[in-house]
Amino acid sequence: MGLEHEEEKLEIKRQVSELTLSLQERESQISSLQAARLALESQLQQAKTELEETTAEAEEEITALRNQRDEIQRKFDALRDSCSVITDLEEQLTQLSQENAELNRQNLYLSKQLDEASDEREDQMQLSHEVDRLRREVADREMHLNNQKQNIETLKTTCSMLEEQVVELESLNDELLEKERQWEAWRGALEDEKSQAERRTRDLQRLLDNEKQNRLRADQRSSESRQAVELAVKEHKAEILALQQALKEQRLKAESLSDTLNDLEKKHSMLEMNARSLQQKLETERELKQRLMEEQGKLQQQMDLQKSHIFRLTQGLQDALDQTDMLKTERTDLEYQLENIQAVYSHEKVKMEGTISQQTKLIDFLQAKMDQPTKKKKPAVPMQYCDMKLALEKERLRCAELEEALQKMRIELRSLREEAAHFKAQEHMASSTPAQARHQILMSAIVKSPEHQPNPSSLLNPSTRSKETSTPEEKRRVTSEREDRALCLVEIKKVKQSLSQSHLPAPPDLSPFVFETVKGCHLFSSGKIDNGTCICAAMANKITILRHNESLNKFCIRKEIETSEPCSCIHFTGYSIIIGTNKFYEIEMKQYVLEEFLDKNDVTLASAVFAASSHSFPISIIQVTTAPQNDEYLLCFHEFGVFVDAYGRRSRTDDIKWSRLPLSFAYREPYLFVTYFNSLDVIEILGHSSLG
Repeated sequence: MGLEHEEEKLEIKRQVSELTLSLQERESQISSLQAARLALESQLQQAKTELEETTAEAEEEITALRNQRDEIQRKFDALRDSCSVITDLEEQLTQLSQENAELNRQNLYLSKQLDEASDEREDQMQLSHEVDRLRREVADREMHLNNQKQNIETLKTTCSMLEEQVVELESLNDELLEKERQWEAWRGALEDEKSQAERRTRDLQRLLDNEKQNRLRADQRSSESRQAVELAVKEHKAEILALQQALKEQRLKAESLSDTLNDLEKKHSMLEMNARSLQQKLETERELKQRLMEEQGKLQQQMDLQKSHIFRLTQGLQDALDQTDMLKTERTDLEYQLENIQAVYSHEKVKMEGTISQQTKLIDFLQAKMDQPTKKKKPAVPMQYCDMKLALEKERLRCAELEEALQKMRIELRSLREEAAHFKAQEHMASSTPAQARHQILMSAIVKSPEHQPNPSSLLNPSTRSKETSTPEEKRRVTSEREDRALCLVEIKKVKQSLSQSHLPAPPDLSPFVFETVKGCHLFSSGKIDNGTCICAAMANKITILRHNESLNKFCIRKEIETSEPCSCIHFTGYSIIIGTNKFYEIEMKQYVLEEFLDKNDVTLASAVFAASSHSFPISIIQVTTAPQNDEYLLCFHEFGVFVDAYGRRSRTDDIKWSRLPLSFAYREPYLFVTYFNSLDVIEILGHSSLG
């Protein structure tokens, strides 16, 4: 009870201290807001004075500009009036010039009259006086005209000067108008700033009023909390007296409890000793459990491996059963074809026998006719007899060809039956090693490949089937021919020249260059690495790398690498060669170092690495993307395909599963063509941008 009162007292003190701190913070906020208000009021007053001063200055400048504009307008009007006076003077000048011309005509007329009236002296005197008067008037008019011309010239110069002044005044007027617009815009901006400052002042005033109200509320709360504190202090004093009395009683109880505590400590020490012994037993049990868990994990892994092995065996058994069914169907088809051929042959044989009997009768009749003695001239043999003889020879040849084809079909049927019997025997035997299983799959693929199937057109052409019969001599001949297969180099120019001259009776000889060191080459590829042409040739148990030597102008052997199995695919990159034998390997072309291409540290490729080392074997490698620093390859095993980057790490989460055993691959972006024994799959490979 006393502890609860103490806690309540401490809680009330803490609340009082928090209230005082909040009041102090409120007071500091109010003082800061007041200071900010005073600063804003001073700034507002200063902005008002500056605005009033700038407004007065702007109004004074506007009035001065307006006065200047009025003065310029007056000058412009005066200049316009002076220009009108100049035009009037020019009109007067033209009139005076016209009058002068008229007076000149009159003078000529009077001089003519004076010449005609020379005999009349009186008239002559009058006319001479009149002529002198007219001459004086003309001289006066000419002087006045010259003066007018000079005045016009001076007025023109003054007019041009006034026009220049007018242009300058117009430019000044435009500048003054632009300044007036600027002053108006400045005045508007200052008025906007003034209105914004007034709004901020009103907002600050409203915030100050809110703070005053909050301060009043805080004062009320503090007074109430003080009263509550005083009341609580009085209650706590009474509680302290009661607690002191209870404390004495508790001390007596504590003495009795200390004795019981000593007894309990002794019991606790005994229990601790027992707990230590139990802890040691628990540790030993945990170690035993950990060993059992590890053994269980190993057993689980072995069981998973056995399950996968059993699954592969069942899958291989199912494939073998499917192949057996296929061979059975092929055997029934061949038997049916053989029966059809036998029926056709028997039918043709009956027809040929009838034809032969008829032709022999006709020959006997013609022979009898020829043997009879006649007095007439011996007749010529008819043309029908020659035609019949040729037809008979053709029928005999055709019959021989059909017999030969029938014999070949029987031989093939016998070999297929032997293969089916051998395959049935193999169904009951499990493959002992991955290499043997791979060899069996390769042999089945070779048997199913199109070049090992009977060609219908070859039934009538024995020469084309000479290498496909199953006699030991012919098998040895095929093997020797394949072992003698060599790698040759032919210039493109010579090939083009030979093609262009193929119509000639004696075409030119190509004479290819044969690499004598490369014998039994079954696969090769070429490419450029470090601006040098390289050739990689694959034999049965090794790989030879040749590089072109510029100084010698020929290909030289750089490296020979032994392989455990024949190479099935070769691909050139910008700096290395990727090959596929029992696994995918990469040959670095600077030091010619052979390393496994798949990254073993990539846990997502564990299935591919395990498959490559156990039962799957490489067939092809295809470069899917050729972006800079982002090469991507599709590694094709005989069961699935996996996408990797240039470092042998997985680039896509999903693999491609083949529906059956593939024979060959071809890629034309974005489609992958997979060729099987009797079908073709077209798979679209999306880019990384489409995959998101």
